[in-house]
Amino acid sequence: MSRVPASFLIPVLFLLVSPVWANFSGLSSVGFSNCYVEAKNTDGATCSDSEFVLGGSCAANCFVPAADAEISGQPPWEIYGVSNSFHGDSVHSSLIYLQAVRSEPEFVTVSGFCSPDLSGAEVALFRFGGDPSVFDGTAAMSVTEFVALGWIDATDVLFVYDCSGSTQIDVDVDVDGIPDEELVIFGFAPTSAGTVDGPPVPALSTTAAVVLVILLLGAGVLVLRSRA
Repeated sequence: MSRVPASFLIPVLFLLVSPVWANFSGLSSVGFSNCYVEAKNTDGATCSDSEFVLGGSCAANCFVPAADAEISGQPPWEIYGVSNSFHGDSVHSSLIYLQAVRSEPEFVTVSGFCSPDLSGAEVALFRFGGDPSVFDGTAAMSVTEFVALGWIDATDVLFVYDCSGSTQIDVDVDVDGIPDEELVIFGFAPTSAGTVDGPPVPALSTTAAVVLVILLLGAGVLVLRSRA
């Protein structure tokens, strides 16, 4: 009697499910703010929302079963974002609060905290003197994307920090000679289920759960027959 190898069954089971995740990113300057969020649940439902505001605050939020995210940006230089994904009894969350204050003509104090899940997060302060409308709707996951797009130079990145765990932020950044209007803070964080407290455990839709049970029963029958 032939057997179905486990190396075949495991990939099939993972193909039957889809991940749960939620992301947010935000920008805040003296003259504009930009907010972006997106989320996806186990049944494949997706959500995205963004808002770009010249001279004012932005806000965006997404809510789908098993995942949500929201962010707000307040000029000048303040961002608050949070995202959650739910997997059974587990909740996976990312949180960023970031603000900047020009304490002296030569320095800006960037403070706040970041608390990502194991996917990590990024906060940054950079210089930008172009048309801010280029940021409208951006879903950038790193300040280096702005460099790659040619919107800023690598030397315009004044401060960048990759958060790999809960971290308090309190740093003085040299901004000597840079006007307030050209300073922008940035924050990004993703949240994905199954990345905390052990290896990923896929969440199932109703259809996938039924198929999973059938596959497991079939595998059990094969094992019993092979032993007979």
